[in-house]
Amino acid sequence: MAAPAGGSRNNTSSTRTGTRRCANRHAHGRHLCRPGDLHLRLRRQKARWLPGIRDGSVGWAQGYSEPGAGSDLASLQFSAKLDNGTYTLNGHKIWTSAAQHADWIFLLARTSQEEKKQQGISFICCPLDAPGVTVKPIITIDGNHVLNEVFFEDVKVPEENRIGEAGKGWTYSQYLLGFERTSYARIGGKRAMLRHVREVASATPDAAASA
Repeated sequence: MAAPAGGSRNNTSSTRTGTRRCANRHAHGRHLCRPGDLHLRLRRQKARWLPGIRDGSVGWAQGYSEPGAGSDLASLQFSAKLDNGTYTLNGHKIWTSAAQHADWIFLLARTSQEEKKQQGISFICCPLDAPGVTVKPIITIDGNHVLNEVFFEDVKVPEENRIGEAGKGWTYSQYLLGFERTSYARIGGKRAMLRHVREVASATPDAAASA
């Protein structure tokens, strides 16, 4: 299946299926049907997005940090309100790397107010060329443009763009951050460097033997 049409890489401004099938069934039926709906949605999402991710034709940005929620990310207030199968997104993301080149952004959004701030957060994908999205550059002290602010004003995305269950976005983000940390560690490169150091060390005459 072809990759989805994304936004411009130079952008500067920019159902749930099965619900009806479950609605008339008894509680146990709804309990069994819901995971099936989530699995079906995941299969569609994989078919829609993974080809472009694999071949590099579709770029993605990460929308986590907010002006008031950086190190305390769980305090985020970016809002996603669901109505008749459509989310309305409002808020402001900051320090977003490469958003000026990306086609899509995956977001942490507050979809409900819960007792624990880590709850009520959902994981939602949005095209960066959607009406109401504005990308503004952050120019660093060295003059480079890597980081951005991204503003969302009444941006509409289908419920189909939510990853997994509503309210479980914090769990999903922590899983992803584990991979992000290891990617920045560049473990493969460091292993290669360590092998090279060992090879040099083994080929170097022992100081005591050469004395």
